Amino acid sequence: MVTNLWNSLLETNGDLSGGSKTETTVVISGESQAVLQDFLVRVLEVPDANASLSSIGYYCKDYGLDNSSTNDTVLHIYTLEWPVTPMSLDLLSIFAKPGARSIKWVFLLDWLDGNKKLWLRNLNESFELVRQKLQRDPCDIDDSSILCMQSQCCKNLEVASATWNSLKMEFINQALRTVAFLKHASLLALETYTSKEDIIEIRKVVAGQKPSRAPEYIKLNQLFIPKDSDSEGKIKTMGEKFPVHMVLEESFISGQFERLIPGELKSEPITDPGTPNKVVQLEGVDIQKELTEAYNLQKASLMEDSTTPSSLSMEPLDRGGLAGP
Repeated sequence: MVTNLWNSLLETNGDLSGGSKTETTVVISGESQAVLQDFLVRVLEVPDANASLSSIGYYCKDYGLDNSSTNDTVLHIYTLEWPVTPMSLDLLSIFAKPGARSIKWVFLLDWLDGNKKLWLRNLNESFELVRQKLQRDPCDIDDSSILCMQSQCCKNLEVASATWNSLKMEFINQALRTVAFLKHASLLALETYTSKEDIIEIRKVVAGQKPSRAPEYIKLNQLFIPKDSDSEGKIKTMGEKFPVHMVLEESFISGQFERLIPGELKSEPITDPGTPNKVVQLEGVDIQKELTEAYNLQKASLMEDSTTPSSLSMEPLDRGGLAGP
C-alpha cells in the first residue's frame, strides 16, 4: 500500500524514469536552509526549489551528466534535516528505492552561519546513524560528499574574528579532510562565485562520476578532494603530529576539536524567518501530507503484522559486483 502511494506521487511529478535511463538516489542533509537552497538550485539545478529543514523532502530531475545533450540520468533527490535523525531515516527507508545500488549522501556545512564547533560530532553521528538505521554503511557501499558551503567566508575569518587564527584554520582543514578520508567521502567547497565549470565538476563528484578537475587540498575556500584521493601522509603535511586515526573518537571530538574550534555546544536549526517552513514540493502535490499518511500506514501495518519487524529498514545491498571504495 505504501509503495503504491509513493509510486502515485512519482507519476504525478512526471515519468522521468522510463527507457534506459540510469536512476540515482541523492540524499542531502544541510546545516542551514540557505545552503540547502543554494545547493539545490546551483549544483542540482532544481528550478524554484523551496528548501526546508523539515524531516524529509523530495524532488526528481533528469540530467545529461556526461555533458551530452541526452538526459540519460534520473536523480531522485531527498532532503533531510541536519543533523540526520532516526525519524528522517525511517521515512527515507520507506520511500527510497530499496534496490538502489548506491545512494549518494551529501552533507552540507555552512561557513557563514553554521556552528563549526559541532561539525565533527554531527558528521560522525550522521554517518553512524545511517549505518545503524538503514543497515548500510555509506563508507562501504555508497558515495558520500561533504560540502563546505559559502566557503568564501573562511578566507578572511582569522582577520575578521578574534576567535580564529591560522592554526585553527589549519586544524579544521586537517579534521575535515580526515573525516572524509576515514569515511571514504569526498570533501568539496562551494563559494558564492564558484564558476559554472567548477560547479559541473562538483556535480559529477556528488553523482559518483569521475571529475576532470585536479584536487585542491590546502585552500579551505576551494577544497576539491574526490573520495580516495587524499591520504594520511598528505593530511600530515600540514602537521606531522595530527592524530588521523583518533579524529572520530570522543576523546578527540570533545577534548580537542570542540575545545579549539569556536562555536556553541548546542545548535538550533538555521532558518530564514522570512521563508515559510515547507518541504520541496512536487508540483500539485502536498508531499508533507502524503509522507505523513504513508508513514502512519507503515506504522499501523507493523502493529498488525509482528512478523515483519525490519520493514522500516532499507534492504541491504547485494555487494556482488560492486567496486570497493
